[in-house]
Amino acid sequence: MLMGVQGKAACWRTLRALARTDSRLHADDLDVLLDRAERQSTMLEEVRSAAAARTLGSATQAAR
Repeated sequence: MLMGVQGKAACWRTLRALARTDSRLHADDLDVLLDRAERQSTMLEEVRSAAAARTLGSATQAAR
């Protein structure tokens, strides 16, 4: 999921750069989409990190 969100953010960044010269693209809308993708990326990384800590913590406890 994280890779998908990061790919989406890369797309929004590319379109945002093109919006400077292409009137069909609306920079404000792309800024909103990019901000959302960055928040999603942060949230997914937090969830991944917490899951890894729980999993590795459980593995450490089981090994004792």
